[in-house]
Amino acid sequence: MNYGLSVIEFVVLVIQMIDTVHEGDGDRLVVIVKYLLLMFKAKSNYSKYAIETMRFITQVKCTLTAQMAARVLNYRFVNPSGKPGHNMETDIAMEHTIKATKVLINGMGANKTQKAVQRATSSVGVVQCICQSYDKNSDVTPNSTAHSRKTAKVDELCMVQDLKNLQPFKAVPGRCHATFSNIKSSPTLSIDWPAFYQWLDKHKKRMATWNAVEEDD
Repeated sequence: MNYGLSVIEFVVLVIQMIDTVHEGDGDRLVVIVKYLLLMFKAKSNYSKYAIETMRFITQVKCTLTAQMAARVLNYRFVNPSGKPGHNMETDIAMEHTIKATKVLINGMGANKTQKAVQRATSSVGVVQCICQSYDKNSDVTPNSTAHSRKTAKVDELCMVQDLKNLQPFKAVPGRCHATFSNIKSSPTLSIDWPAFYQWLDKHKKRMATWNAVEEDD
């Protein structure tokens, strides 16, 4: 049963992360990052990801100005279509821009020069807008920017049937997963809380020192 509860926790976390991106919800992003901090610490006491998540939370909640904190949270998402629930990660939008830039440069053929490449890279945004406007007026269906996925309906039906037969959420004394016999119902249950608070205090002092040095500079 612990194994099933742990799987559910991870699945719900992933669903929340995906929905946070689609909605462009910066406040919910902070909540998720706080929970990820606990997950990283539960996995390893020397996780660099835990330090980075703590640094992100400290900056957004303490060290940055309100304006800069809002930029850090909201600039992680972009909505090219302007439709509700159609946000995407900013780095993915940048990848699309880089792809469009490569298309422009490849179209130059043998006429590639440094000046021509600079002109193409500086105008890629305008070219994209012109192409999108032309396609819209011509009733051309735009290419999807999402990755195509093979249907998983058959696999899901098999999994549902297995769950019906195994009844993983029914408590059976002595039953455990062969590979994860000692697994906990939640990864956060393995956290050593006194050690965790000491770790927080240690890195808070370090971050305060870094901020003081930056202000002196």
